[in-house]
Amino acid sequence: MGKIYFQPGFLSLLFLQSISFAQLPFVTQTSWHEGPSTSLNYDFDNPYYLEEEEIGWLSMGRLSLDYSMINETIYEGFAYGSNITVADFTGDGFQDVVLTISSQIILLENPGSQYVTDGIWEATSIGSSFYQPLSLSNADIDNDGDIDLILGCLSASGITWFENPGSSCKWFYNNISNMPVNSVDCGDIDNDGDCDVLFCSTNTDSMGWMNNLDGAGENWAMESICSTLDGPIFTALADIDSDDQLDAAVCCRLENKVYWFKRNLSDSTWTQHTIASISFPISVSSGDYNNDGSTDILACGQVENSVFMCTNLDGSGTVWTVENLELNSNGAKSCLLLDLENDNDLDIAVANFMDDTIIILSNLDGTGQNTLTTIYHNDAPRSLCQIDSDSDGIMEIALLCNNSIQIQSVSPSEYSTAGCLTSSIGNLVGYTDSEWGDMTWESTEPAGTSICFQLRNSDNPDTMGEWSDTISTNGTYLGDIFPSDPEYHLQYRVFLNSENSEVSPILNSVSFGGYIGDISQQAESVNQSSLITVLSNPSHGVVYLTVKLPDETQQLSVYDISGRLVYNETLQSQSNTVTRIIDGLDAGVYHVTITAGDRAETYKVCVLN
Repeated sequence: MGKIYFQPGFLSLLFLQSISFAQLPFVTQTSWHEGPSTSLNYDFDNPYYLEEEEIGWLSMGRLSLDYSMINETIYEGFAYGSNITVADFTGDGFQDVVLTISSQIILLENPGSQYVTDGIWEATSIGSSFYQPLSLSNADIDNDGDIDLILGCLSASGITWFENPGSSCKWFYNNISNMPVNSVDCGDIDNDGDCDVLFCSTNTDSMGWMNNLDGAGENWAMESICSTLDGPIFTALADIDSDDQLDAAVCCRLENKVYWFKRNLSDSTWTQHTIASISFPISVSSGDYNNDGSTDILACGQVENSVFMCTNLDGSGTVWTVENLELNSNGAKSCLLLDLENDNDLDIAVANFMDDTIIILSNLDGTGQNTLTTIYHNDAPRSLCQIDSDSDGIMEIALLCNNSIQIQSVSPSEYSTAGCLTSSIGNLVGYTDSEWGDMTWESTEPAGTSICFQLRNSDNPDTMGEWSDTISTNGTYLGDIFPSDPEYHLQYRVFLNSENSEVSPILNSVSFGGYIGDISQQAESVNQSSLITVLSNPSHGVVYLTVKLPDETQQLSVYDISGRLVYNETLQSQSNTVTRIIDGLDAGVYHVTITAGDRAETYKVCVLN
């Protein structure tokens, strides 16, 4: 009954309705992942809806109840924050947060309670007068047992090491490089037992590292990794080839590439490898996403729908598969791999700065093949770190927003117990007959959960009328719900309920049988061949039709998705067939109708950009 066309980065659902009088035609919705529609009218073969409450809809091909999200604000009322880092800086067993605000560096001390709301995070300035402080990292630079701080500035402030004072109150800081940098990370790059500093700079189109020569942070040497990059904006350390030696990954925004570099122990040179081609990459995070023992790379770009999982196929970092996760991101600033659900596999978090949202992709099966996507609204999120704020062993997200720091956690065993989604207004199929069929759906409904629907049907999408009684029986005959013949416009809303917050029903698709027209012509239409052949469907900008011309005069009409007539022509019987090329159409779904005497046929076509 239908075909699905899929292209990377673009999803087009197209149902080609064929004439059959042995079985009623039907319309089906199989996904809602594109979100709320900007138009009241969207046929059900488009993955949109009008509104929802407590429904998880972002995963392709499924609706479920939302996970419960705990969101606590620990600091607010500032402006121009750019980055955060997380560690137990105070040595009390609870992780703290450091952030950059304008030219200041602020330490937020964890109150040390088992619950964030039981105490106030005390803010202390540990540095000021740093111009363009863009990046933060942490490590025990001087090997004294305290976690120190590394700051990277895109100015003459360059790279600064903040020495943790331990029991005293004043932080000491030392400038270790004046080179303006965009990003820093810390780790033992040369395997000598102390922490070094990785950096990249868009000013010099270079990437390098500061060698901690004495292990005390007092003597440093700058060493180059690559000086021919184009717009390196973010860098991170990870063991990508599983040789127990740290490698360096980098996002090069102006050449639309994500690279990694391997340090050759024999001569201290670096070998460059390509991970992926991504438009304006801005952030990466590393981890074993599919549990195959290899380090994979999550990468996000600043353009729309640009979050990619880069799978390290053989563990050597030389063979990658790159998959667009289709998360509908917009203006992503940061991405993160972490075990958010405490189930021993990695989940995904993405900060969408332009959309004011955080997207969570839950890894349900540990391989990344079965996932659940959930969206949460925040004010201009820009930096993500994992944190265990209450020291319970379960990871949370420390989130820098427009003017606040928040701690967010998802409880994977706590769903909402009730949710509702209202569909867009779809259209029934137009044929020569008028009759209701059945309503069916595909779902998983564990014990204690339920799915039910309400419908309404009208000839005017602006006045759809009252909702029907609740439908809870799969396969319900719609003629029992609506006493009159079908009208053109149909809308539904679905209710998901659960008696237990640990389980959710799942809806995969819903179908409605029926067509509109003149019921008296059914018997005369059986076994007649089609009047129209659509030559290219979907097509780009035009619709190509071949029309058979019997003895009767025919009327050819094309309607857009709202029912507006966009093309109309009377065809006189003059030859066996004629071809029509209908151009000038905007991208969208159209209904092509042909009438000849007492016959009528309607086809749905899709026009792409």
